[in-house]
Amino acid sequence: MTQSMTDPSLKALALDNLDLQQLFDRMKILPSPLPSTWTQSRGYGLERLLHEAFRRTGLDVRAPFSTKGEQMDGAFVLDHRHFIYEAKWRSKDTTRADVVAFQAKINRRLVGTLGVFCSVNGFVDDITEYVARGNQLNTLLVDGENLEYGLAHGMDVMIRNKVVAAAQDGLIYYKEAQLEAVSALKVPPLQSQAPAAKSTVVVTEGPQDASVIELLAKRVSRLYSTPLDVSVIAAYGFAQAFDLGEAVMTRLALGKRLVVVVDGDELGAEELRASRTTALVRGDQVVVAEPTLEAWFGVDRKMRGNAQALLMSAVETVDISRLRLAHPEFDRLVRALLHEEVPSPVDAAV
Repeated sequence: MTQSMTDPSLKALALDNLDLQQLFDRMKILPSPLPSTWTQSRGYGLERLLHEAFRRTGLDVRAPFSTKGEQMDGAFVLDHRHFIYEAKWRSKDTTRADVVAFQAKINRRLVGTLGVFCSVNGFVDDITEYVARGNQLNTLLVDGENLEYGLAHGMDVMIRNKVVAAAQDGLIYYKEAQLEAVSALKVPPLQSQAPAAKSTVVVTEGPQDASVIELLAKRVSRLYSTPLDVSVIAAYGFAQAFDLGEAVMTRLALGKRLVVVVDGDELGAEELRASRTTALVRGDQVVVAEPTLEAWFGVDRKMRGNAQALLMSAVETVDISRLRLAHPEFDRLVRALLHEEVPSPVDAAV
């Protein structure tokens, strides 16, 4: 059994010949009782781990340094481009304020310098919306899953993947499974006919919504005796759902349809209209669940305990035909899955 580390700062260790993945795994384990300085020490250890991981990839890497009163956790050069990185390993998700403050540091560097913000425990929902809002994209977001991919396949490979996704699709933060799902949607060089089954890619705001759509698609297929080929990609928040949607849109083959499903509870009227306008391309659809996807099925998302189980049970038993009559947006979703003509939001409201 892997044990926790007495000193997670790694100061006493020569990292040259150590297995960094095993070291990272040990750093994840909290000791009991937890010393007051242990978590902070682990943050310093993460800096050393990243430095060694970049060094092993053959990158020109620089240890932590300060300039004009600003502390930098490290820097490296890859493909003739300069990167500055920051490392955080806290018990909670990294906040918008942390990332925006780091962006400000990057903005004070030479144009073309990129930032890499590594937060092992991830970021708050919709972080990409606030990072990109009114700014030129200059920061890549890396979480623990991305870091593990880098330790396994090479930090240079992970960073290059991040740069390509951000440059081509505007994706500054993604889970490895998301990137694999999007990358798998390659348009065949020659395709003379549409697929036999009605093929749809659905992007949702989160994993729970993705589970709902997967189950709903199976029920719709059985109810209408129509073969459906539905792939669901879970985003992490409203903003990333549209980022992923745009990435998917450029890769869809003939006959495939894109549907982006988001909740309407936090959307203002202007944002709602804008989201529909930007995504209604190629016949693709944005479906806005009013007020939430859970509310369609009579489940309160704030319920504690077995809310997810109740939601899945409701999806399994709901009267789909009656729900289509009660909720125009739900009807639009079903029509989109069946590849039927979907009325525009304006037409549906008339």
